[in-house]
Amino acid sequence: MAVHGALKRDAGRRPAVRSRVAARAGLTVEDILRIERPELLGLWRQMFDADAPRNASARFLQRALGHALQVRQAGDVPAKTLRALQTVAEGKVPVAGSAAALRPGVCLMREWNGRTYRVEVVAGGFQMGGRTWRSLSALARQITGARWSGPRFFGIG
Repeated sequence: MAVHGALKRDAGRRPAVRSRVAARAGLTVEDILRIERPELLGLWRQMFDADAPRNASARFLQRALGHALQVRQAGDVPAKTLRALQTVAEGKVPVAGSAAALRPGVCLMREWNGRTYRVEVVAGGFQMGGRTWRSLSALARQITGARWSGPRFFGIG
């Protein structure tokens, strides 16, 4: 497959946008998997505006180029997800979400003083042990005997 002839470098574009070159040439991931290493190196240069890693195998180049093409076609990982991954990579616990995002059927679990509490989100509030509370804060107060922010107590806000 003659990749070099079909692909032309887009001058002035950012590296993240360069994968449009492959998309315009009509390349698919399957096409990339059939390309030999010398052509993969040229495609890499055009897509990333840099030389490929020196000892990169053809299989590595195929996977990386295929991924770049898929990102171009389907979009990249959302920024919120990247921030959560970075938080985990730093050894921190990510925030689970917000109380407003809780839908009926979701189960919350919390260990307190050696006992595990299981709370189910229902249409009218929060249910535990056959009883329903209108707010997580009231439920947290029932469990702890102190005034707590319910979402904070259950680790969701």
